[in-house]
Amino acid sequence: MNRTPDLIKRKANIEKINSAIKNGALTGSEISEKTDLSVGVISWYSSEGWIELPYKRGLTQFHRGKIGENKTLVDCLLFDEGESLEAVGKIIGLRRQRIGQYVEDPERHKRWEEAIKRKRTIKSSLENAIIKFAIKKGYDEGVGEAVEYYFDKKRSKRTRRPLKNLIELVKVYKQAEKDEIKLTHKDLGELSGIKNVSIVGYILKEMGLKSFYWNTKKKITSEDKKEAIMRAANLNYLNCWDLGHFLDITPEVISRMYRNAGIKKPFTYGVKRFGKGSWLSYRDASQIYGFKDEFNASNEEISRAIGKDLKFVEYALKNRPFIGMKLIRALQVLYPNEKI
Repeated sequence: MNRTPDLIKRKANIEKINSAIKNGALTGSEISEKTDLSVGVISWYSSEGWIELPYKRGLTQFHRGKIGENKTLVDCLLFDEGESLEAVGKIIGLRRQRIGQYVEDPERHKRWEEAIKRKRTIKSSLENAIIKFAIKKGYDEGVGEAVEYYFDKKRSKRTRRPLKNLIELVKVYKQAEKDEIKLTHKDLGELSGIKNVSIVGYILKEMGLKSFYWNTKKKITSEDKKEAIMRAANLNYLNCWDLGHFLDITPEVISRMYRNAGIKKPFTYGVKRFGKGSWLSYRDASQIYGFKDEFNASNEEISRAIGKDLKFVEYALKNRPFIGMKLIRALQVLYPNEKI
């Protein structure tokens, strides 16, 4: 039997298939459309080793779209623009997986990765330029500290706040500074929409804005005060903020001294905790007793003066014998040479 016609036909079919692959056909269905050969014939040629298909799995998949007729556009999107597989798929009407098949080729995949890196570099440069412009404009308008804090990528989620609240915080702070009005962290938080009081102090510190009540300038602590701080290490009911109030030292200095000395001072809320973020400290109690003794102020007047709820004042006065005894003991430790 003369099989020459079959060999000639096979050779022609193989040439057709290879030509279709060069033109961008990847799956059996795509090759079938370009060559008018059935998927079964193409699969048989591949299994016999006469042709090498880019993606054999495509032989058993249904036709998902055509890359061949959109090859120029696809190459531009992938290798010039560095677009994602999803984005390219949406533009030409194909699934992400189908575009993924196209870039599985090592050479194409390398070109695509290089395009993505270029795009990220350009995007990063553009973002940095925009951020620098925004910060400069912020300082021109007097709120640069807020804008710079907001765009600092090192910030954790816990300390991040909306830009509008940060801007309002800076505006309120600078207006109060201009008017020579001392505002507590609580006041600043309420006026700027930042509810967490402790975060307000942290934000101000990171912005380089000094607290109205704590002098954050580094100053030499006298030896007497250093000794008093060490003596108070065993007064576990006083925290660093209370000690700072009685010694006129920032709590950060006290905390650092204990840390350097290897002393772990347990955290305490003070006299009594009334709920989350709400407690009566010993410095509050000391102020309450001072207003009552020196000015004979009413409970309501004391409440307004120290910025605490009336229940704090009432509790402190009701339990004065017990709280006062602890305050006297603390002052005796801090100032042993004074008559208290």
